[in-house]
Amino acid sequence: MKERKVSKKSIILSFLEKQDQIPVSEIAILLYGNYSMLEHVKVVNLLSAYRANDPRFKNIRVRNKHICYV
Repeated sequence: MKERKVSKKSIILSFLEKQDQIPVSEIAILLYGNYSMLEHVKVVNLLSAYRANDPRFKNIRVRNKHICYV
């Protein structure tokens, strides 16, 4: 049986439910397996794309290298 893949959206939202702020580095390691400037930009761009299309991400921003609600 094939394992069910968890979406990137659900990972970010589940972490934000547990904590008010999440370091971008922590999410980048979970999603991409590494943290460098490239992964940092990928996470920021991912959040920007989600914010444009998903109302649940409307108030989520990146401030001081942390993902948080505004």
